[in-house]
Amino acid sequence: MTPVALVALVAFMLSEPYSHLAGAISLDFGGKQGNAAASGITDGTDTSGAFWPGTV
Repeated sequence: MTPVALVALVAFMLSEPYSHLAGAISLDFGGKQGNAAASGITDGTDTSGAFWPGTV
């Protein structure tokens, strides 16, 4: 297996459980009424958390 394929496989395996977990957390926090807002906050927090270490 080439290194690029291996990295792609690892990224796919890490991304999928995170996506499902973020959706479940959003449903727990927001319920049926606030699900979209909770999902946006969850994903926005993740994105900003990935951004800040590169700028510091």
